[in-house]
Amino acid sequence: MVGSTLKSWDELYQNAQQASKGLKPLAISSAINQIIQEELDFIKLDLKASLDSKALKEIFDALKTIIMLENLLIHLGFNPIFVPSIHEEINLLKNSLKPWYSNQLSLQSLTHFLAEKENVSKKYLDWTNELKVQKKLLSSQAEKQAHLLFDKLV
Repeated sequence: MVGSTLKSWDELYQNAQQASKGLKPLAISSAINQIIQEELDFIKLDLKASLDSKALKEIFDALKTIIMLENLLIHLGFNPIFVPSIHEEINLLKNSLKPWYSNQLSLQSLTHFLAEKENVSKKYLDWTNELKVQKKLLSSQAEKQAHLLFDKLV
């Protein structure tokens, strides 16, 4: 979008303006509440099983969506769905998942890189093992935080 012409931005603005005609504030608030509830239900399904990498990534994405929608509600002048203490816990969990996600991407990239090598240096093997240990610690921490937070939301 950075390199796009102003025409595409004007068209987007026109389309958004046309689509928003007739929307009432209550419809916007109801839609946001419904989307947040769907995200929470989706997360609750992931929490029933042991959290693997895919589940943690989905929780991370869902939390970003929930935070964005809550901020939109507040910006539009509606009451937020969650109390400030829950907002803080959501942000803490999201921030705990950031280093986990970074570790996950590093481990994936390194594993892919090493899979293409015939002779792997010991330093790469040590680095891979270090990333695996970090991943276990970060996963465990995020899983505990997720269970604590979502036990409060049930």
